[in-house]
Amino acid sequence: MGCVFQKKIKESSQDPNYKSSFSIKDDLLSQVIGPEHPGCVRGLGFGATSSNINAQLQVVSWKQAMNNKVNEVMERQKVMEEIISQLTSSMSHRDDNGNLEGKPCKFLHWIASGEVVAYGEISSTDPSALVDDVPLGPDCYKVWVRDVLISNIALPRPSRLHFTVDDTMASTVAWPSKYIDLF
Repeated sequence: MGCVFQKKIKESSQDPNYKSSFSIKDDLLSQVIGPEHPGCVRGLGFGATSSNINAQLQVVSWKQAMNNKVNEVMERQKVMEEIISQLTSSMSHRDDNGNLEGKPCKFLHWIASGEVVAYGEISSTDPSALVDDVPLGPDCYKVWVRDVLISNIALPRPSRLHFTVDDTMASTVAWPSKYIDLF
């Protein structure tokens, strides 16, 4: 009798339409042997019922889903920790108060290659600070231009007084913060 069941189980498991199930009523063994008798589950004896077993299988399935979610959250946390690490390392040039004022810097070309066009220092990072009566806004720093390396480079924000980097020598100008390198 056991060989007959083994043969039926093997044939059913190779059927391409067969889908495994967490339900004890729909598993391969139940399909081969047939319906159970009330009050017991085959192989587990009296007292065990299919609803108890189904509940345990659902708990196992739920635990697996929660473990997958925990792993996903942990991966996201690693990515966020890397981003935070990068952000904190980019802010390492700030003093204890987060102040960049007076820090020496390089001004990078804002249109082309990103090469250094001038040297200077940061005067203000306050978005409300004025340069030629115009507020900086959130994406620019007010900077002093000390040394121009490349002539005739247009300013990212020209003013009524300054059009090129050459015009800004020994004066302040608004420069995009993403094109400022601290050293």
